[in-house]
Amino acid sequence: MIVYVPFFYKIEAKLPRRSKVHTLQIADRHPVHIEEVEDTVLVARFPRGNGGRPHEVRYWNGDFWYTFTPDEDGDPLSWEDAKLPLETRASFGSRNFYLFFRGRHHGLPYHPNIADAGVREILSSTRAKDIEGIESLASNYAVIDGLVYRKEREPVLKPSLEGFRELRLRVSHSALPREVYDPASYWRLDDFDSLVDAYTEMVPDLDIQGVLPPEVYRPDLLSWNRDRDRLWNELEKALASFVTHYMAEADADTLMTYVELRDFLRSADRDSNIQAERAYALIQEISRAFPDPEISPFDACMRIETYAKMGGDGIHSLDSMALR
Repeated sequence: MIVYVPFFYKIEAKLPRRSKVHTLQIADRHPVHIEEVEDTVLVARFPRGNGGRPHEVRYWNGDFWYTFTPDEDGDPLSWEDAKLPLETRASFGSRNFYLFFRGRHHGLPYHPNIADAGVREILSSTRAKDIEGIESLASNYAVIDGLVYRKEREPVLKPSLEGFRELRLRVSHSALPREVYDPASYWRLDDFDSLVDAYTEMVPDLDIQGVLPPEVYRPDLLSWNRDRDRLWNELEKALASFVTHYMAEADADTLMTYVELRDFLRSADRDSNIQAERAYALIQEISRAFPDPEISPFDACMRIETYAKMGGDGIHSLDSMALR
C-alpha cells in the first residue's frame, strides 16, 4: 500500500531583491510503500498485567517484527490510527505522525510548497536526504493483521530492580542492541525461569509478584547466545588485566599463549560459537599459570564453561555467572 508522508526539508536560497542567503523550510509529501503481510510466524507474545492488548513478535522474511507502540506502556498501534494523520496532514509535524515524525524547526520560516517560497536560486537542499530517511524508515514497517509492526533484532529480556527497602523485579522485553556492551544485562527470551531463579538467589526476599513470563512459541528461531557474548566481554577485560598486573612476571610460554589469544580476539567472528570455543580453550591454557582462581585475571572467563554440541556449534553455561 502507498501512503504519502508529510515532512519538512531545509533549503539555503537567494530571495528576490535580497543579497543575503536565507535558510527556509519547505513542506512536502513523499509517497512510500508499506508492506502488508499475511504469512508470518508468531515467535512470542508478551501478556500485560494491566489487561491491555499483548505485544507480539513475529518472524517474516528472515527478520523479527514487533508490534509498534508510540508510548512504551501503550497498546499496539493500529494501521488505521497510524495512517489517518498522514492522509489528513492533521497536526502537521507533530507527534501524531507516529511512524515518520519529522519535527519543524520553529526558529526558521517555512512555506507550504517551494513555489510559495518565491526563491530566486536554491543553493542547497536537504530534500533528497530527508526522502532517503523516510524510505529507510518505511522499509522497517509492515502491517500484519491490521497492526503496525517494526523490524528489529532478536527479542531479549531485560530485568531491573525497583524500589528501596523492598525490591521488586521488573522484566521488560526489548530488541537486542547492535552493540551489546553488557551481555549479562540481557537474557534470552526462552530463559525466563533461569532469570528469575538468578535474581531471587541474589535477593531472597525479592518481590516477583506481577512478573509475567513471555509466551514463547518458536524458540528455535532464537539464535542469540548469551554465554558466548559474555565470554567475549569477560575476555576483553581479562586481557587488559593481564597486561596491567601480570605480564611483567609471566614466563615465556604464558606470554606466547597471551599473544595468540590477543590476536585471536582481534580477528575472531564473535557470532561464531566454534570460535568462542577456541577462545575458551586458549583461556584454559593460559589459566594454568594461575592455579589459584581467586587471583587469576581469567577467573570470570573460566566460570563460563563451554562444550561442543551438534558438531561443535554449541556453547552453554555450566556455571551461572549471570549477576557478576
